Amino acid sequence: MIDEEAPHISTTLLVIDDNEDDQRLYKRFDNLFNLVMASSANAGFERIAEFMPDLILLDYNLPDLDGLGFIKKLSGLTDTPIPIIMLTGEGNVSVAVEAMKCGAADYLVKDVGGQYLKLLPSVVSRVLAAHAQRERAKQMQMETGMLLRRNQLFMQNSLEGIHITDMQGNIIEANDAFCRMLGYTQEEVARLNIRDWEVLHSEDEVRENFNSIIDKSMLVETIHRRKDGELINVETSASGVLMGNQRLVYSSSRDITERKKIEFELRDREALLNAVMKGLPVGVWVTDKAGKIIFGNDFAQQLLSASHDVKGGITTGRFGERSDLRPEWGKSIATLERIASQAIKGGDIPLEEEIEIACPDGAHKTILNIAHSYCGTEGGIIGTVIVSKDLTQRKQTELRKLQDSDLRFRGTLEQLAVGIIHASLDGCFQQTNQKFCEIIGYSREELLRMSFREITFFADLAGEEEPLLQLLAGKISTFSREQRYVRKDQSLAWVNLTISLLRKTDGVPVYYIGVVEDISERKHAEVLAQQYGHLLQSSFDEIYLFDADTLHFLLTSEGAERNLGYSDEELNQLTPLDLEPSFNREDFERRVAPLRSGERQSITFESEHLRKNGTTYLTEVRLQLMNADYPVFMSIIQDVTERRQADMEISRSRQLLRDLVMQSERLREEERKHIARELHDELGQILTALRMNVALLRIEFGVNDAVLLEKIKGITELLDQSIQCTRDVVSNLRPAALDTGIVSAVRWLRDEFVKHSSTSCKLFMPEEEIHLDEAIAVSAFRVVQESLTNVARYAEANKVEITLGQDADNFSVTVNDNGKGFDYMAIQHKKTFGLLGMRERAIALGGVLNIYSAPQEGTQIFFAVPNKQTVADLRGDHP
Repeated sequence: MIDEEAPHISTTLLVIDDNEDDQRLYKRFDNLFNLVMASSANAGFERIAEFMPDLILLDYNLPDLDGLGFIKKLSGLTDTPIPIIMLTGEGNVSVAVEAMKCGAADYLVKDVGGQYLKLLPSVVSRVLAAHAQRERAKQMQMETGMLLRRNQLFMQNSLEGIHITDMQGNIIEANDAFCRMLGYTQEEVARLNIRDWEVLHSEDEVRENFNSIIDKSMLVETIHRRKDGELINVETSASGVLMGNQRLVYSSSRDITERKKIEFELRDREALLNAVMKGLPVGVWVTDKAGKIIFGNDFAQQLLSASHDVKGGITTGRFGERSDLRPEWGKSIATLERIASQAIKGGDIPLEEEIEIACPDGAHKTILNIAHSYCGTEGGIIGTVIVSKDLTQRKQTELRKLQDSDLRFRGTLEQLAVGIIHASLDGCFQQTNQKFCEIIGYSREELLRMSFREITFFADLAGEEEPLLQLLAGKISTFSREQRYVRKDQSLAWVNLTISLLRKTDGVPVYYIGVVEDISERKHAEVLAQQYGHLLQSSFDEIYLFDADTLHFLLTSEGAERNLGYSDEELNQLTPLDLEPSFNREDFERRVAPLRSGERQSITFESEHLRKNGTTYLTEVRLQLMNADYPVFMSIIQDVTERRQADMEISRSRQLLRDLVMQSERLREEERKHIARELHDELGQILTALRMNVALLRIEFGVNDAVLLEKIKGITELLDQSIQCTRDVVSNLRPAALDTGIVSAVRWLRDEFVKHSSTSCKLFMPEEEIHLDEAIAVSAFRVVQESLTNVARYAEANKVEITLGQDADNFSVTVNDNGKGFDYMAIQHKKTFGLLGMRERAIALGGVLNIYSAPQEGTQIFFAVPNKQTVADLRGDHP
């Protein structure tokens, strides 16, 4: 707010206006101002230098310089600003605004009615009051500046960040240390407000704090934000001071980020230590040098307390002075105090000792205590740390592990692929695994009532005593030998026996340990090798001898090893199922069932074998079972890959021949059609023309000449025979009825057959119309034609039936006769090209031709083809 006062008569008012009428009007204010007049800008500058007016009333339109130019020029001539009121005409508000921008204090619009003169005193008063207030503020700022300069030396030399702000938080001054602390330059800091760096406190809180420290001081920890965005911890001491009539805040700030970081780290470490101590599964006691407890974590308190509802932490007193200790723990407590005392005396050597304590529930605990001394900052021993670990669960776990280990050991013995025996020193069985029982055929209970001498083949007993005596005498640690055991079923089992002796720590023998490996298969393989070894080595075929029960290969030929890519040792680890992955044991047993039952001596089948390198090949397998003392399968295998490929080539060749025959038949039919057309169109027309010419000769010359007439008659008959012969040839080559459909063509054949034979012939056909591809129609026609020809030549039948059939997929023709028939199997090896041609026609069209006949039972020819295919579609392999 600006306080307005009435202008005083001593106020010098310079009026610069070239209008004389206006100057006379201004004279009325002589009683209010000390008026000084000027009619031009230059005169105005002279009056200013002479009178130094308090206020200038400036007309905008002057003869030598306009008002804006005057204001700009005046600002460069004097250091003391003189307030100016700009006079403008009506409608020149924009000029007034521009003048205000250039430095005019106010403006008046010179209206025609002179209203502006009434406003002049109040405007002058307001402008003078505002000018006076600005001058006072400037003076105060100067005084404040002097005060600040006095402190500037102190501020700049201080290591702490010192800054002075007004009550709104605007920076008035700050030393270099404060600038470095926030990362700003002096120029940047001068434009800052406390809100730019203060993080923790809001604007209202800052204002409240500023108001609370008037004539007081306060120390606060806060967080400042640096120019780069980094947050730092700061300790600030602030005081409110009154400087002149302005209240300022004097603050001294210290960066305590590192101190805070250390404090946080210490607190974190303390919290971590407490958490670790609380979560440790061991008890931790800390005592001073006198043995008094100064700390015990939760677990430690619970270990030595009769109650489980205790908390760890700072405590006092010795172990024996605790009120919650059970009376029966006296010995254990004494042990703790003793090792604590010894740790103090023993230096850095840790001491360990176990104690037993009774729990409230009656159970007992085993506690391992480890005590060692610790030193203070000056290096001397100041106390002990005792770590108490509950070993009860570990002891129980070790016991369980020992029991589990024994169970696992027993389980391992049962799963081993060799027999394990424990026998007393007199040879009686004490323990055996299941594998040994399987080798010998006795149950475990039966063996435990026997000695190993009872199952050893009598011929092998003699060589067993000497190594056992050497073993007992300590001359050898173990020995191995191959021998025979007598199974429960009285069969012999070859084994490799390895015996060692278990002794006590003092060397006293306890019992024998025997490892028994069943080598019956190997021994049998050796026998087989003697019998068949030469054969297998010289054979190029694949020959396998394999066990009838386990199916493991016993002997294999060199041809097998060479073709499969396996070595002899590798093959002896395999079975036939490994060579034929698509086969399993169930499939194999189903295939060899006739051999096992004796129904067959051998079986032969094809299979696909897998080589070691992953490739496969086709084989023909001949398998037989050799039942001797030891049943063995013998498999002789031939690689039939080339044979199969040859079969495929033959099949493809057959199909190619059929395709060629079909193409030949098509071309032949086309040629027949062409010849028939030529005979009909060319020769037929010529013969017809000749007959017409002969008829004309007969009419013209034969009436009066009987001899000529007779000659003409003979020629006419010959021509008629030639025409009929031509027609017959055309019909045989290509019946015209074929062009109207298969039904018409077969009907024509039926009629021709009846006409030239005495055999009855009936035609049966479906009611619906039959539409066929030309190739199918021609083939069907030729089959019927060939069948009727055979009936006429050989059948001696008196009845023939032709049946045409059609369904959604197939067209068929059946020709039945009741003739004498024939042995179809007997004539298959003869060159019966008629029947062969009919069959090939059917196969080429993807159809079939079946012939049913027997002596004195007639004959049936059945021809069927797909009716929706063309000849080009009918391809495939046929026998």
